[in-house]
Amino acid sequence: MAFYAHPTSLVSPGDIFPEIPISLVVPPLRVVRKSKFTPKAKFGQQDLRRVFTLPVDSGNLGATTIATKSGEDTLANTRVGLALFLSWGSQVEADEREVSRSGEPKRKAWLAAPIYSLLDIPEKAVVLDPETDENILIRDIVRNNLSHNYFYLPAFPGLGNTDEYYADFRKISPVGMGFFTGSKEKRLAALTLESLNLLFSRLMWFFTRAEYFFQPLQCKGCGADVGVDIRFEGQNADAEAWE
Repeated sequence: MAFYAHPTSLVSPGDIFPEIPISLVVPPLRVVRKSKFTPKAKFGQQDLRRVFTLPVDSGNLGATTIATKSGEDTLANTRVGLALFLSWGSQVEADEREVSRSGEPKRKAWLAAPIYSLLDIPEKAVVLDPETDENILIRDIVRNNLSHNYFYLPAFPGLGNTDEYYADFRKISPVGMGFFTGSKEKRLAALTLESLNLLFSRLMWFFTRAEYFFQPLQCKGCGADVGVDIRFEGQNADAEAWE
């Protein structure tokens, strides 16, 4: 059964993009403002910025929109690389229609998860399996989709190599839609319907710890079919309702 398909004319969940920036803001928060300093003409035109570290420089920052919808420019750690597209198709189409009318994407963002090479995980790295009390290779955990944090991706077609990859759901991020529309023709692959269903089930597992199955299950002991349902391992089950 094929895992990948050719990308269609629509940007869709499961599409593999080659060069998408995924950013992470780490403490302390650093706001960036255009500097009032004007360098000498011999240095040429420069776009200089002043950095304000919060809360230390709050008094020097002046009026700020950091807590509003528009926000402020800040410094962040950014990695550009492979990414798994996650936003739903109807949102993509609605945003594209709005942009075609207004001509301005503004701050519209779509979701993506960064993709890493399985080779980035040390070959002999292991964790203890609580059920068997034996060590299991982390690469095997990822490869067999045994962790809710990751989604395994076999080698991409057309690249001429057998490298394996995985998407890291823990780093799902909003990314300006222009990064996707600008590299739409560079997509490496899309997911088949079966692979897309697997992706959705893994996403549900990640966010809710519930497992969703698309086919009957079999008992590991006797092989008999087991009723298919959604199982929640309650989080905040004892939390009191907010009144």
